Amino acid sequence: MKKDTVKVLSFKELLSTSKTAKEMAAEAEPWTAVVAESQNAGYGKKKRGWFSPPGGLYFSVIIKPKVLEELQLLTFAAGVAVAKVLNEKLKVKACLKWPNDVLIEGKKVCGILTESVIGEKVASVVIGIGINTNIEKFPLELAETATSLKKELEKEVDNKKILAAVLPELQDMLKKDATAIAQKYKLYQNTLGKKIKVLVQGKEICGQALDFDQKGDLIVQLENKKTIKILEGDVTYNF
Repeated sequence: MKKDTVKVLSFKELLSTSKTAKEMAAEAEPWTAVVAESQNAGYGKKKRGWFSPPGGLYFSVIIKPKVLEELQLLTFAAGVAVAKVLNEKLKVKACLKWPNDVLIEGKKVCGILTESVIGEKVASVVIGIGINTNIEKFPLELAETATSLKKELEKEVDNKKILAAVLPELQDMLKKDATAIAQKYKLYQNTLGKKIKVLVQGKEICGQALDFDQKGDLIVQLENKKTIKILEGDVTYNF
């Protein structure tokens, strides 16, 4: 199947690739990718800062779906695209932690943030992806929880080749329906079956992760055996 043409806009430094992508979303063609060698104000979920020094791969993709799909499923699709490339192309054992983290040996190597941009004429979606590729050292607060491809492989990787591999995988994933995306996500996920804690709006919920629904929400069985759906939150396990 023919892939959509991707227009890549490369920058030396930006505040945030997603900020720039959102600003240009209304006028940009679908499948425009904004790439930066570093970010001064990169951010992830809940606007938390994202460590973005030179060496990493930071990019945000503008898409314009006919229907504004569930953002969680778009995040799932991006996670699968990254995990598949890392596993198949670079031979590292990358897995997906619900909802938006890619891990290697329990440490975060990639974060994904999907945001909607509602304009006068068309709704756009910006999928921001930050991959720790050639980062050698992390700040003290991240040293125990983050890793990079360079640290895992003990060699530098080619950011351009990784970008060129991830983008078509993302295109393939976004051609699939919700059921197919969820099935692919399950091939790489490492959350289901685990005893977890989820911090939701300041409240801690404990239980066992059972499944994902069609929207990508997490189904959790509580200690009293009742089941609930969690739309978003910070998951902890192995505690």
